Amino acid sequence: MSLYLWPHVKSQPVARPEDAAAWVARLMSDQCTQADRSAYEQWASAHPAEAEQAEAMRRQMQTLSLLSSDPLIARQLNRVRNHTPDRRALFGGMAAAVIVGVGLMITPALIQRHPVYETRIGETRTVKLDDGSVLLLNSRSRVRIDYSDTERRIWLDEGQVRFEVAKDRHRPFRVFAATEEVRALGTVFDVRRDGARVQVLLEEGSVAIFYQGDTQRPASATPQTRAMAVLKPGQSAETGDPGHPGAVAVKAADIKVMGAWRFGLMVMEDRPLAEAVAEINRYNTRQIVLIDPTIADIRISGVFQTGRPEAFAEAVTAAFPVEIAHQGGDTVQLRAAPGI
Repeated sequence: MSLYLWPHVKSQPVARPEDAAAWVARLMSDQCTQADRSAYEQWASAHPAEAEQAEAMRRQMQTLSLLSSDPLIARQLNRVRNHTPDRRALFGGMAAAVIVGVGLMITPALIQRHPVYETRIGETRTVKLDDGSVLLLNSRSRVRIDYSDTERRIWLDEGQVRFEVAKDRHRPFRVFAATEEVRALGTVFDVRRDGARVQVLLEEGSVAIFYQGDTQRPASATPQTRAMAVLKPGQSAETGDPGHPGAVAVKAADIKVMGAWRFGLMVMEDRPLAEAVAEINRYNTRQIVLIDPTIADIRISGVFQTGRPEAFAEAVTAAFPVEIAHQGGDTVQLRAAPGI
C-alpha cells in the first residue's frame, strides 16, 4: 500500500526556562544526551532571541576549540595562559575578533582557515564557499572546512550534505566521513554519515572513494592512490560494514528519491516501518516510538513531509492495524491495534 501524504499538523514546542549560557554549557558537556539536544530544540523554537545568543556562544566556543589545534594559535593560547602576551602576535592584522573569556585576539583570516557549519534538527542550510562551491546541509549536520593552496578538505562529522563542487584542477576537493574519503574535481554529489556508515550519491560528474582509516590525519591526495570505487552519475555507494573495513557496495540509485530531503520530503519504497520511523525522527524533536516490536517489520511505501511526525503516525494508523498508544510531550508512541 502506498501513502501519499501532505499533512498540516504541527507540534507545539514546550518552553524551558534555562538561559542561553546554561544551554551552551549543557550542549558542550561530555554528558550531553539526545534528550538534552531535543529539549534544546524545543527551547530554541520558543525563545528565538535567546537561542540566537546561544548559537553565537556555541560558534565562539567551537571556533576556539578547533583553532587550538593549530600550532600558531596554540602558542598564543599558551602565552595567554602564562600571562606573557606578545603584542605583535595578539594584535597583528587590520581587524580582529575577540574570543570572549580567553582574551585572545584572532584575525578573521585565521578564523576562516577552519570554519564550521552546522544545522539543528529540522533545519537545512546553504553555504557558498570562497571557491564558488555550494554546500547544502541537511537536518542535524556538521562540517568543518580546511582550504589551502594545494587542496580543499572538508570533514563531515555527522549528518548529510549535498556538494556542488567548483572546478579547480590544481586543488582536489576531498570530503572525509568516518573512515572514508570522497574525492572530486567538479561535480555534484551527496554524502551522508550515520556513525561509521557512509553513503555517497553521485548526481553529476565523477567521484572516487578511498579508504583512509584515520580521516583526521588523511594521507596526501596522489594520483597513485588506488580508489575503492569510482562512481558514475546515478550510482550510490555505501561503506562502514564493521566486519569488512575498506569494503564498498555500489549500486544504481534513484536520484530523485534519495535527494527528496532537499524538498522537505521523505520517500519510502517498501521499507520496514522501523526504518521509516528512524528516518523521520532525524528531522523532528518530537520522536515517534514503536513500543510494540511486532509492528517494526510492517512494509511501508509513500511520500511524506519530513517535518510532520504526527501526520506520519496518523497515516500509518489509517493504513495498517496500528494505533497511537500515547501522544504528548516529545513522543508519539505506536503499537499494534487490538486483534493484530
